[in-house]
Amino acid sequence: MIRIAEVRNFEDDPTKSGRVKVRIYGKNNDDQEVKDDELPWAMVMHPVTSAATSKIGIVPSGLVVGSRVIITYLPGDDAEQYPIVIGSIARGDLPEGKS
Repeated sequence: MIRIAEVRNFEDDPTKSGRVKVRIYGKNNDDQEVKDDELPWAMVMHPVTSAATSKIGIVPSGLVVGSRVIITYLPGDDAEQYPIVIGSIARGDLPEGKS
């Protein structure tokens, strides 16, 4: 399944593997019910021109809080526990008061 999400954290990945925390539209878009610290960490796909490891290539990914992204899941992840960012969607300025 492909979904749209918003990056809520890109700096505090406990594994230091370049993941981003995402709020998935239509799944956990109520920030009163699901707090940012409860959101899933998503792996970020990189082009084959980037090793994306050992500080070789494009790391970090360039995503920031508020970036809209397209995510998917690997086959067999029926519980949708391990999102993968496969791209970003252009976005204008955020509404005033939003971060």
